[in-house]
Amino acid sequence: PLTASLYAPGRIRDPNKIIVELGTGFYVEKSNKEAHAFLERKIKIVDSNSENIVKVIQVTRQNVESINGAMRGKMLEIRARSEGLKHQKEIQDAMKQGA
Repeated sequence: PLTASLYAPGRIRDPNKIIVELGTGFYVEKSNKEAHAFLERKIKIVDSNSENIVKVIQVTRQNVESINGAMRGKMLEIRARSEGLKHQKEIQDAMKQGA
């Protein structure tokens, strides 16, 4: 394949040799056994990185939940303080009207 949707016909000269992309556009010819070992190492690296990413995501979610909990607590505190001040003002106004 030349792209995801463009293919060109070709022939395999030596089925025991494979061209492997090392990354960033670099290729190397390897035997089937070497290519398999290389790909196994790459798979292990990707698996390890994905496990680390999952752990980071879990910790980040816990942090977000903790922050949200703290924010809810602060909002309740502010609301309670506001209601308390409102109630105090009502009592003071009632006392002024009664006096």
